[in-house]
Amino acid sequence: MSISQFNCVTCIDRKSILGHDSVWKIYNFGVAEFMHNYDPLSIVSSIITFMRSADGAVDWHSDGVAVTELIPFSISEQIQGGYLEIYNGLTEEGKAIFESGEIITSNKIIGLDHKCGYSTLGQFIGILHRTAPISVGEHVTLVLNLYSQEKSFIDDNRMFYLAADNDLNSGWVHELKQDVCNNQLPAYREYMHKLDAIGKADLI
Repeated sequence: MSISQFNCVTCIDRKSILGHDSVWKIYNFGVAEFMHNYDPLSIVSSIITFMRSADGAVDWHSDGVAVTELIPFSISEQIQGGYLEIYNGLTEEGKAIFESGEIITSNKIIGLDHKCGYSTLGQFIGILHRTAPISVGEHVTLVLNLYSQEKSFIDDNRMFYLAADNDLNSGWVHELKQDVCNNQLPAYREYMHKLDAIGKADLI
């Protein structure tokens, strides 16, 4: 099934979302360098995925991080599959369908194609999505996991996710504790303080 058979949402460029152009240098060979700690989002991790038909696919799942950006490095000229599929419905409903072994039908899927020179920036926290299996061709993608600097406490990474993705040493536990104590908790308290101040101002 081709991507044209899916309903595609309106594409919005990065500058429109962020409110300013975060690219500060573009090299001759086509790699754009982005500013770190740009407002309002901050990069917390990055992954490069290499995907061919023999590699399998990223199956249906929902993210724990607040925002994810997908930046294609290369896409083969002939490719079938490999585009982003988003379940158009309740996440738990979609999980129940595929975990039972049933196929999620195309009328419940929003398909987004990838194109070199463009990126996909989305809030996939709690949103069921996957990479459509590739039957022909290959692509390489940079995956940036992002969180809001102002609301860094918006994070749905379960402990079993973190433990499964890290080595058996406990260094990551200390990093997580430091992030909660130094970033997430202060940001949450400041945010709630602002809401409280707004509420009091409304009463005056």
